[in-house]
Amino acid sequence: MNSSTFCGVVGYKAPYGVVPGLHPSTMDWYRSDSAMARTVEDALLTHNVTAGQHALDPHSVPFGPVEVPERSVAGCRIVVSETLGNYVVDDAVRDNLATAASSLESRGAVIEHRNPDWTVEEIMAVSLAHYGHTLAPGMADVIEATDAEVSPYITQFINYTMAAAARMPLHETFARETRIREELGQLLSGATALLTPVTTKDTFPAEAPQVSVDSHGRHYWADLMAVPFNICNRHPALAVPTGVGPRGIPTGLQIVGNAYDQASVFRVGFALEDAGVGV
Repeated sequence: MNSSTFCGVVGYKAPYGVVPGLHPSTMDWYRSDSAMARTVEDALLTHNVTAGQHALDPHSVPFGPVEVPERSVAGCRIVVSETLGNYVVDDAVRDNLATAASSLESRGAVIEHRNPDWTVEEIMAVSLAHYGHTLAPGMADVIEATDAEVSPYITQFINYTMAAAARMPLHETFARETRIREELGQLLSGATALLTPVTTKDTFPAEAPQVSVDSHGRHYWADLMAVPFNICNRHPALAVPTGVGPRGIPTGLQIVGNAYDQASVFRVGFALEDAGVGV
């Protein structure tokens, strides 16, 4: 999602199990896969080729292709959240999101501005502990077994997330993930989709240090607003461009649907594309 936004293209994160994968990585309940493409239609086409049940992935689900949905959003209730709680979002990102929401409203959508009861601090604590319990130990084992030379970023990621996991037992991450997911379900109740930024910033400096944590102990994922939808990854999320920021770098929004409701996010995506948003 983040990569597609910074590249100014469409990215789709399918719900867990819709796109099959290989074990053991598919055991990770944050895992989601799908497509990046130049257009919403191409992303949908690519997704339909890769999705489906596979014998080597018992977690894959028997969903058929996503049918090309109705492109009209007339009468659709769409929730817009500029900050997803307390994320601090650059003006250019918010302005481009507002333009996109206005284009949907002009096409008959009912726009409602609401925020989930989330905090960046809770999202980060839970997600980093999750990766410290799941991904980081495996990475450390591979590095040790192969004597691989890795970047400071990788070393810092492993140490930082495993420290987070030491502070939060796995059973506690389950309980806290549940509260985060319940909040999203309530936010989307009766709505077609949620619109929210993909990142807080309109650009990141190219000369930034190749580490994941700054001198204040802040992990850069705190600027990535796609992270909550790793936690809530039964919900489809489609990232589409919204224009550019003041430094000429693309901005984007993500369209998040109700659990496993893939057609709705593509419906909204087509409507934004037809309106010329991000072009």
